[in-house]
Amino acid sequence: MGRRLPSLSALRAFEAAGRHLSFSRAATELFVTQSAISRQIRSLEDYLGTLMFRRFNRRLELTEAGATYLATMKDCFDRLEDATVRIRSKPSREQLNISVLPTFAIRWLVPRLPAFTEAHPDIDVRMAMSSEPVDFNRDEVDVAIRVGRANRATDVSGTPDSATRVRLDRLFPDVLVPVCSATHQRESPPLRSPKDLTDHVLLHTTTRRNAWEEWSEAMGVAKVTSVRELWFGHFFMTHQAACEGRGIAVLPLVFVADDLASGRLVEAIERPIASGEWYYMLCRENQARGRNLALFREWIDEESRSAKSEADAIGAAQPPHKKSRN
Repeated sequence: MGRRLPSLSALRAFEAAGRHLSFSRAATELFVTQSAISRQIRSLEDYLGTLMFRRFNRRLELTEAGATYLATMKDCFDRLEDATVRIRSKPSREQLNISVLPTFAIRWLVPRLPAFTEAHPDIDVRMAMSSEPVDFNRDEVDVAIRVGRANRATDVSGTPDSATRVRLDRLFPDVLVPVCSATHQRESPPLRSPKDLTDHVLLHTTTRRNAWEEWSEAMGVAKVTSVRELWFGHFFMTHQAACEGRGIAVLPLVFVADDLASGRLVEAIERPIASGEWYYMLCRENQARGRNLALFREWIDEESRSAKSEADAIGAAQPPHKKSRN
């Protein structure tokens, strides 16, 4: 047996007219004509067998039946609206919000991420690129990837021992390697030792402005100087400049491993060094074992193994000349 209810159009017209005590304002709200509102109200009154409004020349008043019906109708509509908002705001897929360093995203994570999303199509990965410290109490972030020393508080709001209970998982060591294009290597003065860099254009990155200094210090030589320097905002910009033959750059091995393998870039001097820092993953300790995070952590740990192996293969131990930078 069907429900014994008036038409929804009549109910919407009555509820709007009752709230405004005006047919014209109800018509404006519902994007219909005033006469359409009037017809719907008459239809409702005929169905119920009683008047809902007392009509005067320039105003309306609810009858006792109308006031009672409006109160019930408003409550029903409010509950229906709340339920609608909750359903529409609830994601149809589970979300995983990632905050990641720009060049790490472009050069390492994005090319690999399709494997994760294909394996877990129900997880909607949303990525934001940032070099700023992550604050899990402020930012809408489930997991972040940063580079630094595990005991530094510059990459995360609080240390792993603070009240925020941030979990830190190491991915792979940060290995720096001087690279240039094969064309630059052929057409520029020979490079036999770090001192020969003086005759070359050096490419710098503002987000890691001490990279050349770290590398030269690890080599046990004075600060590298050159005839000319070019500065870029992020590693991916410096990487592109190196590929175009504009000079020599010190870049993380993890960003250039494929280029070195393909010959797009070559090692300007075969002296990769470990900076003493690591790429690491951060998340809230109390969410680390949640399904989405656990799957992502397991996947990225597996993907990181090749980078760890590459670092081991070149003997990426802490150089004896490298000083701690806290």
